Amino acid sequence: GVSGRATAALLLGKERDADTVIALKDALYDKDWRVRAAAVHSLALGNDPAIKKDLEPILEDTRPEVRLRAAAAWKRLAVIEQHVPGTESPVKR
Repeated sequence: GVSGRATAALLLGKERDADTVIALKDALYDKDWRVRAAAVHSLALGNDPAIKKDLEPILEDTRPEVRLRAAAAWKRLAVIEQHVPGTESPVKR
């Protein structure tokens, strides 16, 4: 059972415009844990290491499913940051 809002958050994973990224960051604090998990997943797909700071509070989410996704996303972005230092954010402004 994936909610419609969680599905929408997942579908936005390939979008990199600033408005979408802002909406996904807001979704990190949604009341539905499935939406929070989907937002984490989509933000991680953007390959923008700057998102790590937005994920840090989510590492302490009440749901283990969300914490696990946040930890994996944080690690993924840290590896990207390590291998491509000083790259510009892929977010279109």
